[in-house]
Amino acid sequence: MTQPIDFVITWVDNNDPSWRADYLKYSGRTDDDSIRYRDWDNLRFWFRGVEKFAPWVNKIFFITCGHVPEWLNVDAPKLRVICHSDYMDGQYLPTFSSHPIEFCLHRIEGLSDRFVYFNDDTFLINDVKPTRFFVDGLPCDMAILSPMFIGGMHGHTVYNALDIINTFFKKRTVIKENPLKWFHPQYGTYLIRNLFDVGYSYFTGFYDHHLPQGYLKESFEDAWKHNRNSFEDTCSHRFRCQDDVCIWVMRYWQLATGRFHPLNLTNDSKYFLTNDVNVDEVSHVISSQRKNVIVINDSLELNDFEKAKKVINQAFMKILPDKSSYEL
Repeated sequence: MTQPIDFVITWVDNNDPSWRADYLKYSGRTDDDSIRYRDWDNLRFWFRGVEKFAPWVNKIFFITCGHVPEWLNVDAPKLRVICHSDYMDGQYLPTFSSHPIEFCLHRIEGLSDRFVYFNDDTFLINDVKPTRFFVDGLPCDMAILSPMFIGGMHGHTVYNALDIINTFFKKRTVIKENPLKWFHPQYGTYLIRNLFDVGYSYFTGFYDHHLPQGYLKESFEDAWKHNRNSFEDTCSHRFRCQDDVCIWVMRYWQLATGRFHPLNLTNDSKYFLTNDVNVDEVSHVISSQRKNVIVINDSLELNDFEKAKKVINQAFMKILPDKSSYEL
């Protein structure tokens, strides 16, 4: 029997008056443009893509602080709307950091042992099979070494995750126990990174894709068991800070324990950091369905936002014109 696979997606409406009032209350900031966020208005295409291109999904867990899009059909058979308070300790709430929200996902009641975590800027635009995410019960991933450089808050949180991995795992032992998982032909030219880095006695960093990632609940539980103090410290921060540990630690834990199936996740995916130059390319990748997964990451380099939003959403409408069961 095929093991069920759930999808998990986190979402927040940063322009919701209630959310913004709480944000200002706890941050001590004034009401200015610095907390106003651009809305791509494309979440419905995430749901349409899942229903059309991954109809095999068991359940979808939609994680919010309590609000939902007005068009969302909360009674859709496969949908479970989960509030932060449903699975997180009250002492951590409200939180305005994704780190605590992600760290506690394994505590969601009813979540299957195998789930795929999506950010709300990652979309399915063509057919995907369960084996894109899990093979023989293990999450698909790329064990690619890549030296990291600390820069900005995110760099610090990744470094903190890497420090944990080096504390509990010996790099040479990890690779020796699963050599074919670290030097698999699936990785193609990415193998060059491993060849250059393998000589170091410790993990200098991992290649971090920005794609939907499969996880095992047991990996979360195992990592929490060994790192409770640092994880609880991260969860106690209402806002991101340099002392946090990011969600990648859970993925690194899976790589270090060998709980993964080697697969080049970039083969069927395309990542975009949007700007005024590449909007047409983003639109073409969607409408031509050249890839199965696309990431549309907003950036300060995109000045004509309204034009980009219109062009990209028109491309989505071309391949996903019909409402899904998740829409009213």
